[in-house]
Amino acid sequence: MGIFGLKLRGKKKRGLELPSQAVLRQACLRPGRQVELLLVTDAWGNESDVRHSRLHDQDQAGRLLLAQPFPPLGRHHIGQFLEITFLIRVDDIPGGRRLRVGYKTPLVAVWNSYLIQPGLREDVLVVAGPQALTRFTLRRHYRLPANRIEGMEIYLLPSRVKVQILDISVGGVRLSHPRASHLSVGTTIDLLLTSGNLSIPLEGRVVRNGNQGGRDDAIPFTAVRFSRLAPQYERQLTSLINDLQRGN
Repeated sequence: MGIFGLKLRGKKKRGLELPSQAVLRQACLRPGRQVELLLVTDAWGNESDVRHSRLHDQDQAGRLLLAQPFPPLGRHHIGQFLEITFLIRVDDIPGGRRLRVGYKTPLVAVWNSYLIQPGLREDVLVVAGPQALTRFTLRRHYRLPANRIEGMEIYLLPSRVKVQILDISVGGVRLSHPRASHLSVGTTIDLLLTSGNLSIPLEGRVVRNGNQGGRDDAIPFTAVRFSRLAPQYERQLTSLINDLQRGN
């Protein structure tokens, strides 16, 4: 058996793989399906606001019509990126397994009093349908503030310019340096993190430039979201942050 009675084809030993996109879409994109919406509330994706919704329908253009969550989203949220996620059960291994899959897309529109069915009107959110459904998690990373960072340094490559760390997590870093503040949003940069004998190469994308603090003592910062880290580097960074968090 497969997802909700669907048979999964292919090799038997596929317990850790995702089912095909066709199977995922059939399982997720059904009217009435529960949806978790994640609103990223900081620049580098470490903090989020999870709200519960459900899928009403898809329109002829393939867009999803979602129930308003609580608290509701307004028109001022239009253009903001949401993570649209679904929790499904897969029976492709003994005992089955649960998978959370989803995709990221901006909010397209908020429609008021949309006719769901005869005699029933509700406010709905409109988002583009998924091009592909991938693994997602509701877990977010602990962010380590500057006053807990001891012995950790980060350098901009290839010039190896040392930058000031304002806070850092496994998901990204907020740093301050005049050269970094001139990097445009969307720019991909290479960093090197060092701590004792540990050296961790990091690739990231600039997601925001801004100022921290008051007018007179504002500190310019650049927020960088890390790209997918190699498993060994993610383990090293996670262990380092956890040790510093515990004060080890």
